[in-house]
Amino acid sequence: MTPMLRVENLCVQLGGAEIVRGVSFSVDPGAWFGMLGANGSGKTTLLRCLAGRLPASGGAMSIRDQDVTRALRDRAELVGYAPAHGTLPVGVTAAELLSLIGRARMSPSNEPRNVFEALDIGPLLNVSIDRMSSGMRQRVSNFAAFIGSRKLLILDEPLNWLDPVVTHDFKAALTQYVSEGNTVITALHDTATFAMRCNGGLVLHGGHVVQTVDHVIGSRLSDISEFERDIYSTLKGLSRQAEGAASSL
Repeated sequence: MTPMLRVENLCVQLGGAEIVRGVSFSVDPGAWFGMLGANGSGKTTLLRCLAGRLPASGGAMSIRDQDVTRALRDRAELVGYAPAHGTLPVGVTAAELLSLIGRARMSPSNEPRNVFEALDIGPLLNVSIDRMSSGMRQRVSNFAAFIGSRKLLILDEPLNWLDPVVTHDFKAALTQYVSEGNTVITALHDTATFAMRCNGGLVLHGGHVVQTVDHVIGSRLSDISEFERDIYSTLKGLSRQAEGAASSL
């Protein structure tokens, strides 16, 4: 099977500092791929690079065997990306914003109806962005990624700010979306969602992949608490090592 996304030894710099360091992984079509890691581990920088918002400083990446390493525009066109909810423009309604995104992506409005309903977008359409709560903006931002019917979506912490009902419905909608052959990559802090929903994923620390997890959803990880302990134990151990190295300088 040709991977939807292949990443090889990818490096990304910000302000002259290397934030992502030699990351490699691949994601098959029809998978929900999760990324875990503490704040500052490089998740957002990595996702922004994959989505064509940041250049790669080294390594390679391909989408459906198309080399897009140097092509930010191609990555941006091939990937549906949810912008951070705090970056949404004010002074426009959700309907106006979504229409602008649709025109920019030159795509008819044929986004999945179940996603529209799961995120409860209808009541927000005529609400100005500047009058929305953080949770409302998160819902609009998540839905924006689906405009243009891209087969690969990248969502950075898409469950943040959502209330419990919307969280449940949106996770179910994402599961259905990947079952239809689409691919979703999400950064997460919720290890239970990672264990119960993702087909596989990785754990980042200091810009490196420190652990990979395969076929998560297939095993259902009968003891999720054990999985959480393992993940957090790994991250705590790495943090202590970094603190010890820093104190010895």
